[in-house]
Amino acid sequence: MNKVLLLVISQFCLFSLALSQTIKGNGNIVREDRKVGTFNSIDTRDGWDLVLSQGNDYGITVETDENLMEYVRTEVQGSTLKIYTDAKIMKSNRRRVLVTFRDLRSIKASGGADVDSDGKISTGDFDINCSGGSDLSLDELSCGTFSGDFSGGSDVTITFGASEKIYVDARGGSDIHLRGISGSEGKINLSGGSDATLSGKLDDMRLSGSGGSDVSASNLEIGKAIISLSGSSDGKFNVLSELDLTLNGGSDFTCKGDPEIVRQVVCKSCDVRL
Repeated sequence: MNKVLLLVISQFCLFSLALSQTIKGNGNIVREDRKVGTFNSIDTRDGWDLVLSQGNDYGITVETDENLMEYVRTEVQGSTLKIYTDAKIMKSNRRRVLVTFRDLRSIKASGGADVDSDGKISTGDFDINCSGGSDLSLDELSCGTFSGDFSGGSDVTITFGASEKIYVDARGGSDIHLRGISGSEGKINLSGGSDATLSGKLDDMRLSGSGGSDVSASNLEIGKAIISLSGSSDGKFNVLSELDLTLNGGSDFTCKGDPEIVRQVVCKSCDVRL
């Protein structure tokens, strides 16, 4: 009995200590401009909201509760701007960072971070990694090869101004909306109930969907396509030239184009509509 009582007391003490080390925002929102060095990559976590703006220089403005400002870290390590907090914040009334840059090649967002763009972004090859329920929205992105890795229920919406190639891996219930796609090649892998809505035009595309993933790509003109759906995944496509199709596990496929079927493997529980 004494051991049980000691265990309860120790757990309560640990909880009280952890609670005493958390900080709550005081509601007085302030802005602070900070100077930073050059960077071409951003890494953010801890639930910060980022607003990205391409300009002629590099700079950041932090908006948060007055008593939380000292715990906000914005530092350049190598070529990466890192944005995070070094304290346990229980509640804040605002967590926003306005980021201005000349060139940006990659974004990593985790831990419930939100990333939005203010205006066009033009760059070379571009890489995005979102995890842990992070959300990202870019209004007009012009880039070379686009690579996206999305997991943990992340929501992503990107409107492309131009692109050359598209590579996407989405898993863990992530939702992706890619508009204005263009280029010679696209490779998209969806799993774990992830959904994709795609529009634009691609010469060639290879797409794999599994674990109840859904694809809405009727507004994406595809020349040649290799498509594999399994595990009750559904897809609507617009393939114009050639189609290689594999369906398993109760998956459904609909195509409004009139492609040549170069290969088709479909199980009895699947449905094909051409």
